[in-house]
Amino acid sequence: MLPNRFRRLAVASLVTLGSFAAATPQPAIASAPFGFAISDASIAEGDGGVFRTLSLAVVLDAAQPVLTTVDYTTAVGTASTSDYGIKSGTLKFKAGFTTQFIALKILADTTIEGDESFVVNLSNPTAGASLDDSQGTVTILDDDDTGLIGNRLAVGDISIVNGDSGTKPIVGRIALTLADPAAADVTVELASADGSASVGDDYKNLTGLYGVPKKVKFRAGQSSKFVAFTIYRDTIAEADETFTIYVVSVTGGQIQLHRDTGTVTIVDDDN
Repeated sequence: MLPNRFRRLAVASLVTLGSFAAATPQPAIASAPFGFAISDASIAEGDGGVFRTLSLAVVLDAAQPVLTTVDYTTAVGTASTSDYGIKSGTLKFKAGFTTQFIALKILADTTIEGDESFVVNLSNPTAGASLDDSQGTVTILDDDDTGLIGNRLAVGDISIVNGDSGTKPIVGRIALTLADPAAADVTVELASADGSASVGDDYKNLTGLYGVPKKVKFRAGQSSKFVAFTIYRDTIAEADETFTIYVVSVTGGQIQLHRDTGTVTIVDDDN
């Protein structure tokens, strides 16, 4: 049998080892303030078919090492629930992720009624996140009094925050719609142009290094697409900036250009 002093030392060592074994390292939540911001967007409502689809971006301005969630729900504005599909749910941002999308349905009609809007509200952020911009506005652009005959193409608008920290740029989506489902395949070529925002500094050129327009194809029967674009993060306090995404060409079908240019507003969140 061990002397008492050795038995006490052995017991103390086991207790100490047990304490280390029981301690499970936990990922630290960023100490700097971080929060969610939802974008605003506009989309042409269309005529034929049942609905158009809009992807509304929600951005977490700094990547987190833990799962972070936020709830969302739609609410009426000047648009009623006969104009859009009611939706609610929870967005889950896995560790390292900073952008998620809410898919919304815009119901088509042929009534001349002017533009209408509804909102999407964020609530219940987790993991210490704040709500930097908790309400996104969706504007439904009335396209029933354009004076154009035949199927019509429209590019929407979007505003989106540029975020602070993270290893990846922020990707947004701007709506591209046809007033009626395509009777045959339609290919749209698009490019981007500076406004107050500068290519390379604030956003990625839509045409890439070689100036080749981005192609989006509507298959027969489709009426909704989106154009993905990339903006760059920064921590510089500055005014909101804009650039445009515009139609270069359309091939296939008898398509009229109702709205050939959409504006992307990069909302500064550093002030």
